[in-house]
Amino acid sequence: MRLMTTLHTVERLREIFGDRLAISEPLSRHTTARVGGPAELFLTAASAEELRLAVEVAYAAGLPYFILGGGSNILVADSGISGLVILNRARKVSFRHSGAGVVCVAESGTCRPWPGSASAAGWAGWSGLSVCPAPSAARW
Repeated sequence: MRLMTTLHTVERLREIFGDRLAISEPLSRHTTARVGGPAELFLTAASAEELRLAVEVAYAAGLPYFILGGGSNILVADSGISGLVILNRARKVSFRHSGAGVVCVAESGTCRPWPGSASAAGWAGWSGLSVCPAPSAARW
């Protein structure tokens, strides 16, 4: 990475995400194993739109990026990760009827919100899905 590109990229990310952009964030705080060195740059995306914006800025600047989910299927080296680590916390879940069944769309994460949302919508039988990784869209 070139210094000017990095400085410009940090400035751009700060314009969009403010104080949510961290420098040298210990990744041990974001993994279930509680190990791992720092992310050079780190931010939390709270929606699919924020995730898109962060990736777009990094890609345009040639900055390597890594999208981190729940942190349970990763071990990070003590040396950390260069570039931008984006903690994905997008959680919007929606249901709609289609001619062939029910379509569930989840931004990301686990299916934890699904059983409660499905029950509230009058659908039953979703409790077994409460800990599976969420797809971007599923049809039942």
